[in-house]
Formats: sequence, C-alpha cells, structure tokens
Amino acid sequence: MAARGVTPDSLRSAAAHPSLRDVGMEKFHLRQQPLRLGNLAGNVFKVLLRDVRLCQGEARDREQLEAVVGAAMNSVKERGFINYFGLQRFGSADSKSFAPHVGRALLKGDMSAAVGCLLHPDPGDDPVNAAKAYYVQTGDIPGTLSRMPAHKTRECLLLKALHRHGTSREGCTKAFLNVPHAMRALFVHSYCSLVWNRMVSRRVRTYGWRAVEGDLVLETSAGNRKVRTFSQTDVEQGNYSIHDVVLPLPGNSIQYPSNQLGEEYARALQEDGIERSSFRMRALKLNIPGDYRHVTARPKTLEWELLSDGDLPDDLRSAATTGNSSRTESSSQTSTGSVGRGDTQQVESSTTNGGVSRETLSVDLQDDLRSAAMTGHSSGTESPSQTSAGGVTSRDTQRGEGSTTSGRISRGSSEGTPGNGSHGDSFHVRTRFALAPSCYATMFLREVMNT
Repeated sequence: MAARGVTPDSLRSAAAHPSLRDVGMEKFHLRQQPLRLGNLAGNVFKVLLRDVRLCQGEARDREQLEAVVGAAMNSVKERGFINYFGLQRFGSADSKSFAPHVGRALLKGDMSAAVGCLLHPDPGDDPVNAAKAYYVQTGDIPGTLSRMPAHKTRECLLLKALHRHGTSREGCTKAFLNVPHAMRALFVHSYCSLVWNRMVSRRVRTYGWRAVEGDLVLETSAGNRKVRTFSQTDVEQGNYSIHDVVLPLPGNSIQYPSNQLGEEYARALQEDGIERSSFRMRALKLNIPGDYRHVTARPKTLEWELLSDGDLPDDLRSAATTGNSSRTESSSQTSTGSVGRGDTQQVESSTTNGGVSRETLSVDLQDDLRSAAMTGHSSGTESPSQTSAGGVTSRDTQRGEGSTTSGRISRGSSEGTPGNGSHGDSFHVRTRFALAPSCYATMFLREVMNT
C-alpha cells in the first residue's frame, strides 16, 4: 500500500496502536511516485494451517500426512487450480444485500430494487441491521439515518440523498449517484464476477482440463493485449493449454467464446434480464467494458513444511494454545504481502488474518463447484479437482490410474486421538506462496485441502 504525506515514523506509531491488534506494518520505503493500477505484479501469502489431519487412515501419522500434503502441494503447483473469485468479492450469499443482487438490479435499471437490496436487514441485532430493519418497517429515512452508524459511509450517503430526492425511480438514481463512483462500479463488477464463476464451472464441466476449439486466448504484443479464438488448427498443433484459456467478464466491449460456452453466457444473462447495452449505464455514469480472466491459476512460488507443536515458533505456539483453550482459533492464519513490478526487493506485510475457510458464494454456485469438481473423466482429461468440493485428491499419494484410495487433509478438532508416532502432537502446515493479481489464496487453499 502507499500512503501520501506521512512519514515512516508516523506509520510505525500507527501500527503500535492497540486497536490494530494482530496487524503489523514494516519495510517502509520512500518513493517518488504513488502506486497505480497495473503496478501490482502479485501477492505473497504466508499461511499456517493448524491441526492438519488425514480424513482417512491414521489422522496424525506424520509420514503418511507428509506424503499426502506433498502430493497435494505438487499437484497444485504443476496443474494449478480453478481461478474462482473469492467470497470477499461478493459478501455473504445469505444476505439480501448480497453485492451481485445490487449489481444485477443496477444493470436492469431497477433503482428501487437496488436501494431495497442495499437497505434490507440481515439476521442479527447489531446497530446496522437494526437501522435497516427500522427502515423496512417504517420507511422513515431521517430516523433510519439517525440510527445508522456513521462508519457505514455507503448507506449514510444513500439515505441522505433519498431524504433530499425521495424514493421514486429518479430519487433512487440520484441516491446512487451520491455514492462514490468506485462503490457504484463495485456492485456491477461483483455481479459480473459471479457470472464468471458460474461460467468457469460450466466450462470445466463441459470440456474438462484442456483447451478446445472456440475457447478464447490472450496474446500480448508490444504491451497490447489481443483476444483471439482457439481454432481447430490450434487444437491439432497443441499450441495452447488450459492455462492459456480465458473467459470474459461480461461487458459491452468483450468477445464471448464461439463454442457451447458462448451460448451459456447468453442464456445466463438473458435469464437475468441483462443485455449487452445494459453495461453502459448513462444515468449512473457507469460504463463496464468487460475484461478477461484466466480459467486457471498456478502459484508463482510455493514452499511448505510440516511442523509439530514443538516446531512452532513461540508466537505461533502461544496463539495455538489460546485457540485450543477457547476453541475459537481459526483454521489458518495468513500473512499477505505484495510484489511490485520493477521492484528488486519483495515487500511483505505481516498483517495476519485468521479465518480462511471454504467459500460459499450461493446455493446454486455450490452446485456448480461440486459439478466442476467431477469433470475430466467424461472428456478423457483430468481436472485438478476430483472431489465433491473440488480439491486435490491424492490417490495412494500419487495420481496413478486405477488407484482407488484417496487421501484428504483437513483441520481437526482439539480432541482427536493421536496417531502412530505422533506422541499426541498436532501437526501444522506452514506454507508460503505467491499468486498473480486478483487470484485468491482461499481458492488455492480450497484446492490443497480438498474442501
């Protein structure tokens, strides 16, 4: 991240503030230019998966566990994983204010529905939901605004504009114009990302883990990107692999695949009432041209090690002890950093973020994830995901044909029975990996852990 007009000492002081527990800032550098869009070359993640066990066999047998983890890591390094957008792109799928729902309403021009989605309460008695529930029950905008916490900037800006302009279609449009442009665009991008996730599931389910005629690939020449359609000649010559294939994020200036997936895109958008012209929203001053995203992602670098309780550094061991006693310790702790283009030094932050888990996007998307996970056999190819939720399966620690024994790793509870040779120790996987921009560490972990 870049901060303007502050000194390294002031940042160090801010990092020491007690409200920033488990957040750290380090490796400060002065630069003449700020960070700009496109400067990011990738992100570095440090993740500790606590109390890792096998789902079958001796849960804490170190030799067997190390073999299965090694097979999972090698597979994801070589074959990659489906490049899904992660949960933070969408918010809670159980929420009526689910960001893609707001984005879809904006694309359809249904401004009243978009306002309704954003101000609909979720289960819970926190101040934000209490304010939203009051609005739904009474329609009292000033009263809702007085109840809405000030830090909910988006909702407060919306309510202030609704108070001035009313709740007609025009008033709701002006209310969204009172929300910063980037926030308005975020809702639409969230919807497009959800469509992409659904399409990549169907693509892998239909064609497996290989490039086929009609797929799209990106070619870069002199810094310019150009999309082209994968031809039968490309198939015969083997010019491209699944790692070259891209799928479009819907917009008004993108090209769709010319195979069955293009029809799937058209059907999905039509069912949602979305047309190509919908992505140019003059009333909201939004223009969504669309983009392309690779079907798969592979870590740029990947290191891992299996640690017992005694191997953990003191700070991590104490955190594990606290987590076991309270039984609220998350399954992993992550440290993320970024790598800037042109920088010779890799910059990492020590910000920890617990709670990495399997991501639930929506009920129908879960079905897509499960279906995509079973692809490959019917098409004669094998996707990296061969389980009900799309993780790496280790068959006798190898991917041999005809083998039926599968290994999975999971996070166990603190009450398991020790396995052979473990002497009661729990085992933990510490890994460090780098991903390209916009790739999600949670999707990497989902593949590795077979969840």
